[in-house]
Amino acid sequence: MKNLVFLFAAVMTLSIISCESVDKELVDKMQKDITEMSGLSATLTDLGRSIANLAAQMAAAPEEMKSGGNAGFTSMMEMSGAMVQKHEATQAEYNDLMNKLKTLAADYSAGKVSTEDARKEYETLKTGLQGISDLVQRIQERSGQMETNFAKMMADWNAKSEGAGTR
Repeated sequence: MKNLVFLFAAVMTLSIISCESVDKELVDKMQKDITEMSGLSATLTDLGRSIANLAAQMAAAPEEMKSGGNAGFTSMMEMSGAMVQKHEATQAEYNDLMNKLKTLAADYSAGKVSTEDARKEYETLKTGLQGISDLVQRIQERSGQMETNFAKMMADWNAKSEGAGTR
């Protein structure tokens, strides 16, 4: 992945040198954001695994716990399903915005896009990527809370089950 980023940077640098009608500062900003936001890919992948793991743990909970009218568990299962869907949509949007930003940077460097149009599109893409970054942080926090709540719920369930078995 790093090789791809460095290759992309080299191509952009050569394009800048060969075409002096581009705003070097704008290209540098785009490249900086591409590099920074590329790190979000691994975070999204890890978050997806974490959410899927939690959903699997919840699905493996004892049937009595699932069907016992436990409103907290039912609510948590619904939230888990919503988080899986939100993660998938966020991942798709991230991929789309990153591809558009890379294409914009390459097209602008090659002189295919005017500076004004490139600047407008860049600001739109940057805002979208920042929104995704903020959303990922909120999903991570919510996922962590859910993991903690589920662990407590399982501990309470196990304690009740053990207590009922010793009587």
